[in-house]
Amino acid sequence: MRTALSQDHFLSRGIAWLLAAMLWVGLGGAARATTATIVESPPESGLPPAEHTKLRGAVEKALQGMQIGLIAQRDIESVIAGETQLQGCYSELCFERLGRLLDSQLVVHFQAKPVTAAGKTPGLQLSVALFDGQVGALGARLEQDCPECTGSQAADKLAELTRRVVLQSAGRPRGVLEVSSQPPGAAVFVDGTELGI
Repeated sequence: MRTALSQDHFLSRGIAWLLAAMLWVGLGGAARATTATIVESPPESGLPPAEHTKLRGAVEKALQGMQIGLIAQRDIESVIAGETQLQGCYSELCFERLGRLLDSQLVVHFQAKPVTAAGKTPGLQLSVALFDGQVGALGARLEQDCPECTGSQAADKLAELTRRVVLQSAGRPRGVLEVSSQPPGAAVFVDGTELGI
C-alpha cells in the first residue's frame, strides 16, 4: 500500500511539474518572438539572379542571427498576389499593410542597384530599410556603395547593413500613448496608420 501511495505521489508531483513547465513556456510564448517580412525590389538589369539570391540569403542570415523569425517567402508571395495594391509597392503604407496581413512586426526592404564608374569594374549601391509595425513608421534606412564588389563582398556588406538598420531602429526612443474611447473598441490611427483598437 505504501509503495502504491509513493508512486501516486511521485506521478502527481511529476504531472504538476509538467503542467508548470507548460504554463511557463506558454507565458513566455505570449510575448511572441519578433518576426520580419523581407521585401526586395525586383532585380535590376545587370544583376544575375544567382547574385540576387545570395544577397537575399545574406539578409535572411543577418536577421536570423539576431533571433528574428522570418515569414516564409511563399506566404509573402501569396499575400501580395491577393492584394493588387501591394504589387510593386514599396511605400510605408504598403509595408504597414503587408506587415499586418502577415502578422509581422518588421518589414525589411532591401535593394541592390548596379552602378558603374568610368573605367572601373561595376559595383552595387546597397540599401536596407526597416518598417517597424509596432511603431507604425519607418524605423531606419541605410545605404552604402560597394564599388567593385564581388558577390560575397556585397552579401557581407548587405548583411552588415541589415544588422545596423535593426539596431538603429531598436535604439530609437519610444513613447507610449494611451487612448480610451466611449464606447470602447474604437480603432486608433496615428498619421493615417492603424495602431490598435
